[in-house]
Amino acid sequence: MRSARARLVGAALVPLLLAATACKFGSDDKKDDTKADNAAASTTAPASAPAAPSAEAPSGAASGNPGGDGKALTAAQLQTALLSAKELPSGWKTAAGKLPAPTAQTVTPAGCQPVWDLVFGDPKKQPTAKAGATLTGPGGSYQVSLAEFAPGVAEKLFADTAGAVKNDTTTDCLAYSAKNAKGDITSVEGGTQDAPKLGDASLKLLVAYGPKASMDNPSNANPAGYVQFIRVGTAIAAVYVVSDVNVGMFPKDFPDDLVKTQVDKLTAAKKG
Repeated sequence: MRSARARLVGAALVPLLLAATACKFGSDDKKDDTKADNAAASTTAPASAPAAPSAEAPSGAASGNPGGDGKALTAAQLQTALLSAKELPSGWKTAAGKLPAPTAQTVTPAGCQPVWDLVFGDPKKQPTAKAGATLTGPGGSYQVSLAEFAPGVAEKLFADTAGAVKNDTTTDCLAYSAKNAKGDITSVEGGTQDAPKLGDASLKLLVAYGPKASMDNPSNANPAGYVQFIRVGTAIAAVYVVSDVNVGMFPKDFPDDLVKTQVDKLTAAKKG
């Protein structure tokens, strides 16, 4: 899929979320000048990503480090599987994470619904257990979450999202909109980013979001950044790199070696 960074900067738009996960909420047009939703009621980078059952393997599946389904983890086990102070470099700190409840959203175009569900969450597709942490280091503050799903749910969500963001035609989800029950519309813009292949499947998205009026004004700062997802069997690890930024300004990436350490720790927990 085309680079979200190039499209966002070229279109003089504000960058992302979660991370995401991506598209534009708040407008039915699919042009590249949309950003992700920061308002849309009580929506924030979700701590987990749900989906409907299916065993279809996403095209982004990694071939080198399959985690297998493994055992289903409880919230306490996921908490233990999170990166701890002993795994973090000097100067890093960890604290309890914020796991906001997702709100129901109707996405336009409909084919981008899985992208929203992965990045922001869907109240109808919640994980069976979840845990999160806030990690703070030289590059900023990051939200890390681990979520366990019923069999087939994580696999389906990854497959559907990968299909939506890699369809480089009229529904590639570079821009989409989401409407909640109150009629509030969130505009989302983004796209895929290169990232190491980890776990059973991995996906990294650039997301910028906010109310349509704010997103349409390049001088406004909206939540923007990267969100990286790694599926390990029936569990999903997510890293949200978010900040309020203006055109061309992107938050620093969460270090690849820490992402791998987190995935390795989750994989070990799944294997028991």
